[in-house]
Amino acid sequence: MRGSRLGFRPMYATVVCLFTAPVLADTVTLPSAADNTLYQSDTGATSNGAGQYMFAGLTATGEARRACILFDVSSIPPGSTINSVMLTLNLSRSITDNQVVEVHRLLASWGEGASLAPGNEGSGGETQPGDATWIHRFFDTSFWATPGGDFSPTVSASQLVGFTSGPVVWSGPGLVADVQAWLDGSAANHGWSLNGDETVAPSAKRFDTKENIVPSFRPSLRVNFTPPPCDGDYDGDLDADFADITFVLANFNNPFVFSDITVVLANFGNDCGARP
Repeated sequence: MRGSRLGFRPMYATVVCLFTAPVLADTVTLPSAADNTLYQSDTGATSNGAGQYMFAGLTATGEARRACILFDVSSIPPGSTINSVMLTLNLSRSITDNQVVEVHRLLASWGEGASLAPGNEGSGGETQPGDATWIHRFFDTSFWATPGGDFSPTVSASQLVGFTSGPVVWSGPGLVADVQAWLDGSAANHGWSLNGDETVAPSAKRFDTKENIVPSFRPSLRVNFTPPPCDGDYDGDLDADFADITFVLANFNNPFVFSDITVVLANFGNDCGARP
């Protein structure tokens, strides 16, 4: 009898491997929490906190425009692993063909006041309290260390933006690293600066903001992540429920024990706070 049990043990171990808990990823699409444009100006007289549009690049007269955008990532469970990030903006106007637009991580907080630019909004509107400007983080009490915004010199992502209106997507490991750092708290989340080609004029691109009257044109950040394991969730479905008890029993003694059932019961009904 003892030899028979030993003979079955390898097969049993193989079967148990089939029950290994899956690691399930989740995806959230976040709206912009704030967006604005820094219009090149020595006085910080113009901004567009409440406008429908933001700009990146040089105007026909060689004046720089830099778009600032912020997404609140706090709905992603702490301890999650960021797998992919897609920043999508809608291009609504262009004065030139293919131009590279870079995404840089901002290093300081900034504001979005009630300023509203007229017409196509390319020249900006009168700055209002709390607005970000070329020289102000918050008009008119806080200033950028460097006019034009304090941002990392490292390019988090870049994209060639053409002439035709429509969605433009930035992605890649740089954006993943930024969101992971914000989530982990190793870097403060101040959003991104979108910088166009500032070596040739014109190069400006106009993108829609969260105030745009067409909801589908508004900015979005799509984040795919793997949430951390939580107490009682042994089958990886982000819930502590009867399925976890079944999973534990199916794998009892290899590796689970009776105390694992008590963990499920103690956390029964918890959804782990993982799905935004």
